Amino acid sequence: MGLFVPIFTGGRLEAARQEAKAELDGALATREQLKQEIRQEVTDSFYQVTELVDQMQAADQRRKSADEALRLGQARYNAQLASYLDLLTAEVAKTEAETALARTQFDYQRARAELEFAIGQTVQP
Repeated sequence: MGLFVPIFTGGRLEAARQEAKAELDGALATREQLKQEIRQEVTDSFYQVTELVDQMQAADQRRKSADEALRLGQARYNAQLASYLDLLTAEVAKTEAETALARTQFDYQRARAELEFAIGQTVQP
């Protein structure tokens, strides 16, 4: 029975140990960087959703105002107190407000999907 213990390896074992430690340090740094990127993505998505909620409320208020302006414009036109151009201008403003609200709602749904994806939830269609 014999025992073999390498006495002189020319630094091969120490180099292998240092290489393994360097790979471990690199993997840990990559993991930390990924954690920070995920945290940033979730934070950005959350604030984007929050901002879009506020924008949707403002767009809805603009739509309601445009509806009221159109109603008043139609009443003024029917009473011959406003021109047809005034009525058309009110209709265009209403259409623009509705379009802006729809665009904001779409952006909100997209941002919500991005947030759900960022936190690892299944995105609902």
